[in-house]
Amino acid sequence: AAGGVPLLGSVPFNFDSLATHVGWLLSSLGLHAGPVALALSALAAASLWKDSRRDLAAWALWFSATAGTYILFSSQQMPAVDPEYARAVATRFHLLPLIAIFALAGIGAETLARRVRPVFIYGLLAAVLITPLALRPQTLAQDNPLLDYTRALIRDSGPRDLIVLGGDDTIFASLYLENVQRATGQRVFLCPTMFAFPPYLRRLKNTYPGVLFPPLGPQGLSTDWVLWKKLNPGRAVLAEPSLLPIIQAQFPSSVPQGTLVRIEAASVKTNPAADARRFLEAPEPFSFLRNQSREWTQEVYLLQARKRMAAWLASRLNPKSDQALIARLSLLMAAL
Repeated sequence: AAGGVPLLGSVPFNFDSLATHVGWLLSSLGLHAGPVALALSALAAASLWKDSRRDLAAWALWFSATAGTYILFSSQQMPAVDPEYARAVATRFHLLPLIAIFALAGIGAETLARRVRPVFIYGLLAAVLITPLALRPQTLAQDNPLLDYTRALIRDSGPRDLIVLGGDDTIFASLYLENVQRATGQRVFLCPTMFAFPPYLRRLKNTYPGVLFPPLGPQGLSTDWVLWKKLNPGRAVLAEPSLLPIIQAQFPSSVPQGTLVRIEAASVKTNPAADARRFLEAPEPFSFLRNQSREWTQEVYLLQARKRMAAWLASRLNPKSDQALIARLSLLMAAL
């Protein structure tokens, strides 16, 4: 590994990955704690240095142990895992050292309150509460790219189709659309990661009584989607694009269908240019781009899925006759 030195024999210690994780921690401190909490925690550290170095040492130990231990070990696993996944998991573990920052910020606020007028403290409290909302208004009711992504799966499928899901985001969104909004018709949502979980299997049978399921094997329900099609004639089997590499490896004859992948066992004649236009003319692909996403959320997987789909659509086009479509897909991929 680049920047590595031998550790425990032949295993290299990767300093580049370590630096990346340290940068992620600093980003989390600046974003989730913010300048006010960091300033108050610095004030608390100065105050405790004079009044109670034992308390300061305790919080410093908590911060260094929770941050350092995780960074040390997780950074060395980074070359073997998906960077987007590593970033999301790291942000969740940063909540542990942030406990020390927030505890010190509370001590700092108490120290400050003893030295300034109450009106200043109330003003500071108002700023802490209002500033985040002003910088990023909470409009989840109208602006939810993950929910829009799942609604697109419904739009691009038939009312009785089987839709294979690959990520937590679409699983939760599909449950919401199915059970709360009742907006999925008779579509069947399948989560292969749960195919060996008995309560999930019981839910499938109770929720979709008209669907025939393949017999259970050692790994639960089969993921042979051609078998699912044979058991349920008249229903297409569609997969969200996050599963595209797996589907292409197992079913290379599969074709695009809007924002979905239609699983096929044999070659099917389609119009690649029409497939690309259908994807590009949908409102979702350009509605949420990389510069709008937060790196530690499921939004990055949504962007990955769309970029993967755009690349596949571009690879099916004719470089001579479909130059305009290829250029539009390239522009989209650059923005994702």
